[in-house]
Amino acid sequence: MNFIFIFILGLCFGSFINVLIYRVPIGLSILTSSQCVYCKKKILIFDNIPVLSFLLLKGRARCCGKKIKIQYPIVEFIFALSFIYSFYFSNDIFNFIFLSIFFFILTAIFFIDWQHLIIPHVFSWSLIAIGLIYNFIFNQEILDYLFGAILGALLVLITNGIYFVTKKKQGMGMGDVFLLSGIGGCLGLVICFISFFWASILATFYIIFSGQLSNLQAKIAFGSFLCLAAASLMIINNFYSLSNFFY
Repeated sequence: MNFIFIFILGLCFGSFINVLIYRVPIGLSILTSSQCVYCKKKILIFDNIPVLSFLLLKGRARCCGKKIKIQYPIVEFIFALSFIYSFYFSNDIFNFIFLSIFFFILTAIFFIDWQHLIIPHVFSWSLIAIGLIYNFIFNQEILDYLFGAILGALLVLITNGIYFVTKKKQGMGMGDVFLLSGIGGCLGLVICFISFFWASILATFYIIFSGQLSNLQAKIAFGSFLCLAAASLMIINNFYSLSNFFY
């Protein structure tokens, strides 16, 4: 029973993430009722049930018949799974809230950066805040997370500076700086650095297999790869302390 309730609740939060993904980058209010992105008609409540409505409508909007992005059920399902993970692998209610917000923010950033190549500061700053506040209250080694936030930002700035000197153009934006700072604040110094290099490897593989290796002007959503790396390392670290492995 708990599993079903947590899964449904996760789907609902995932649906709200979809609202953020669509509205925040284009400056729309997140408080207004849902409407079709094509014809702007109000979406009826029974057509707005996470995952289920997409399946019942066969992936098409009832109001205008146009295709609904597959992103919507994917985001809802992914966050529902991470919500279940957060619930069953948490030490207490505070750890559950922390993990849930961590995955919530990373999911939103992943899809926004992938689609728009931007990382709204409201998400990355929130990640920094939740990481440092949680670890300040519940973790004795707060300096590890504070240095993670500071040096994580410096790592991106230094890497970007080297890239600018050699290539004469900007490599990463301030969104990546604050994002890695937030990852450092949540996961600590060691895992922050691992996240950066793991994301670099994932991004390199993507460039190679997507055929963009020869396109020097190609832009990639590095923030999305940072999110993927951080989320996977958070999960791994909960099973086995990566910090202890590298120390």
